[in-house]
Amino acid sequence: QTESKRLLAPPEKKAASKGDVPTKRPPVLRAGVNTVPTLVGNKKAQLVVTAHEVDPVGLVIFLPVLYLQVGASYCIIKGKARLGHLVHSRAYTTIAFTQVN
Repeated sequence: QTESKRLLAPPEKKAASKGDVPTKRPPVLRAGVNTVPTLVGNKKAQLVVTAHEVDPVGLVIFLPVLYLQVGASYCIIKGKARLGHLVHSRAYTTIAFTQVN
């Protein structure tokens, strides 16, 4: 019984003090061909980076026109692996920065 009281005491103290409330941070970097056009359409993407070597080119051929219509900044870089390195994956075709200082 004393052990269960000892184990239950710290969560109760934390709940009473309410000092450990996590802050909700907005996502800064979003990746993916399905996610980025949605962000651009909602005018939440400030900078969009696209790889030049996308295999079915039809996936990203419409994106620069969309960027120009909305007024989002974009650039095309060499290599999907560089974009994948940013999001801790092997390769990505498109990423968007939502908060750029």
